[in-house]
Amino acid sequence: MQLRSYARFILPLLAVLAVSAVAEAGYTPGMPVPRILMVGDSWAGFVQALKSFDTVMPEYSGLDQYVQLGYRTAIMGARTNEYLETGLALIEQELLEHPTVDVVAISLGGNDFLRGLPGHDRWKPTMSPAQEQGLFTAIQTNIAQVVDFVLAMRPDIRVAIYSYTFSGRQRDDCPIEVGQMAFVRFEAYKKAIADARDRVSYVHNLGLMQYHFGTPAVPDEQGGTLPALPPYTVPYPGGYPDYDPWPGGDPRYLAPPEALIDGDIHLTEVGYEHIARRCMDEFFAKWLSWPRAIEILPVGGPASEFVFKVTFSEPLSGVNASDFSVWAEKRHAKGTVIDVTGAGAEYFVTVAVDADPEAIRLELLDDDSIVDGESNPIGGPGAGNGVFTHSGPFAYVPIAEPADDNFDAALEFFDLVSTPYLNQLNNFSFHPDLCDANGGEVNIDDLTIGGNTMLESCEFGLIRACLHNPDLDHSARGGVSHQAAVELWGHNLGQMKADLSGDEGLAARVLPGMDTVMAGFMTLGDFDSVILPVLLLAFISSQEDFPIDITMPNIMNYVRPDYFFAWYGDADADGFRNRTEYHACRGKASHKEDYLAAALDSENVPSDIELILEELLWDFDVSDTNGDGAISLAEAQEKMPSLTTEIFEYFDLNNNGKLSLAEIMSPVAVILIEEFEGLDRDQSGDLTLMELKRRPLGFSQELLDRFDLDASGTITEAELLAAIDIPGEGEGEGEGEGEGEGEGEGEGEGEGEGEGEGEGEGEGEGEGEGEEKVKVKVKVKARAKAKAKARAKAKAKVKARAKAKVRARVRAKVKGRPQFTQPTRMGTG
Repeated sequence: MQLRSYARFILPLLAVLAVSAVAEAGYTPGMPVPRILMVGDSWAGFVQALKSFDTVMPEYSGLDQYVQLGYRTAIMGARTNEYLETGLALIEQELLEHPTVDVVAISLGGNDFLRGLPGHDRWKPTMSPAQEQGLFTAIQTNIAQVVDFVLAMRPDIRVAIYSYTFSGRQRDDCPIEVGQMAFVRFEAYKKAIADARDRVSYVHNLGLMQYHFGTPAVPDEQGGTLPALPPYTVPYPGGYPDYDPWPGGDPRYLAPPEALIDGDIHLTEVGYEHIARRCMDEFFAKWLSWPRAIEILPVGGPASEFVFKVTFSEPLSGVNASDFSVWAEKRHAKGTVIDVTGAGAEYFVTVAVDADPEAIRLELLDDDSIVDGESNPIGGPGAGNGVFTHSGPFAYVPIAEPADDNFDAALEFFDLVSTPYLNQLNNFSFHPDLCDANGGEVNIDDLTIGGNTMLESCEFGLIRACLHNPDLDHSARGGVSHQAAVELWGHNLGQMKADLSGDEGLAARVLPGMDTVMAGFMTLGDFDSVILPVLLLAFISSQEDFPIDITMPNIMNYVRPDYFFAWYGDADADGFRNRTEYHACRGKASHKEDYLAAALDSENVPSDIELILEELLWDFDVSDTNGDGAISLAEAQEKMPSLTTEIFEYFDLNNNGKLSLAEIMSPVAVILIEEFEGLDRDQSGDLTLMELKRRPLGFSQELLDRFDLDASGTITEAELLAAIDIPGEGEGEGEGEGEGEGEGEGEGEGEGEGEGEGEGEGEGEGEGEGEEKVKVKVKVKARAKAKAKARAKAKAKVKARAKAKVRARVRAKVKGRPQFTQPTRMGTG
């Protein structure tokens, strides 16, 4: 007994000392704690984006550490039926991830009122009473489903349905008062949801903006004018429990323009702060002042007696073993509370377990016996509303606004706020590990977004790496320098901030990091990148429920250094495009770091044969400085200094010291033929530029044009076969019928191909041998045709089969040999 008593005393101390690292990962006093979840439409979205509750909560004693959530659960433009389809899962996710949230603020129904919902037209003054009742009842039913879903999540959650204010404009040419009173009747249906349920309250805001801002003069129904009303002269909206006056304000007037950002229904930042204060004054301040549990953290100890640290929002008394229960995640696992020690806001609960302690969860109960210094029970009056069941470290991390060149943080924020709109985005993700948007395939109608096979995190990362390396300077070679990057970025970021109305503009407040991402695309500089800010901002500004103050970007106002940062740019001027160096690092765990190192180090160059081939093909015309239709080693090294003699001779199939266009195109054609079926996604029989761009190595219009013999804008397999032309091959033709070894049969006139100086021999069979001593044999069986047309057809057929053998030879040469070791960089002389 003495040993057990001693263990009960010392175990909590030992547990804290032994696992202090675990505790540090959880809650510490003063950390921000999420308590309010914003749910619903744009009114919830703006309250969240502008942090309205975060702004006003410090005005209330003891509430300055509490914060709001809602980026995933406030859906701009959502109607109630749409929210039931999309929003409930997001609510569940947020409440499971943040067990300290116990107030859910809901704004819904306005979009249904203004636009209707399935089976019901929008509100109009010409509606019959039955039609209006049908619309309002349908909206009420949907909102009630959202409310009931939230209530069922946890017994500690309270819900507040907060109302809209009066509209700021007339609709359907009906008198102002007629339209405003329709809002009043509509809000009564929402209030009825709260009246019928425990833990649900209604916040009345009708007339609130008129009260705080006053309202200008408006025409009356008799052709005269109603005088302007100063602030604080109209009735303040009635509050709980009698809500008298109902409504507040004066429904003969519109909402004041000073309170609106769109002259209609969306409020200014100050306007939403008034809404937040109204909620706090009516209910939230009282709810948030009641004590509650913040964290139940497993801190260890012997397997037979496991210890949990329980942290409360303030010092409490009355905490004992009867206030806890134990439940197990695994079958047959059991636990019993055997001791509780501690005081103030921290207690240690010891649990006797007969199974894996990790399977045990500790649950805080609530019978109103745990109270604070003012006798307020945990969770407020009433048993069960202080229950807390989470066992694990407090995990909330506030979202900081990204720095101006922190592209990854900006993309992560975009990914967070875009979560409710995944259906409209076709599940496109802005997360740094997934985002690839700038491939030129953007459709605003359904917002489909393509890519260029490079993650934006890496493309933007190249800009950031240049900005943060003062010693970087490739300017002597025509590459990027730190100073050039700083000047380019400073100009483009400043211009984008101006287009988005500055750091204090609504766009920057609602979407922190938008200026960084949009300026990043502009600084990449290629057309597919710079058009994205224009298209995306046009899409955002077209959304009726997302009125932000922006000027559509004019790409002529931006500097576009595509020669540095675009996918086809060459930041370190080593002769390899950025995307070539990107894909040379593909498949590595440290892909991003390796890419940035390669893209900014002219000594670090790719060794992959396919990559070198495509670089040679891409730059062929530029490299052929003397215009003789071929490039020498010296000419190739002018553009690609790292190209070695070994690699050059490997591609020089006829060993004449030069690379012809055919020598480079032939192996590239072979590679594309092998990839053809996978690239041809629509099974059309030809490859478009967009299909070719999806290759890991990408493609370009210039490369497509080299193979596109009929200028159709696409490449067929026949055109690729036609590109397989090995220099030095002999060709023989004959008429009649011929046979030999090899493969293929044909009719009519046959043609054979070979290499070297040999001539075609036999009837329809030719064979030659060049310096590489690679034999190309073709067996042709032909039957003479009387008509020239038939002979030409047979000739083409046989020639295609001959080229199939050449293709096999080139494939063996190009694909069958391992990569070269990393070449040593060579000079140009």
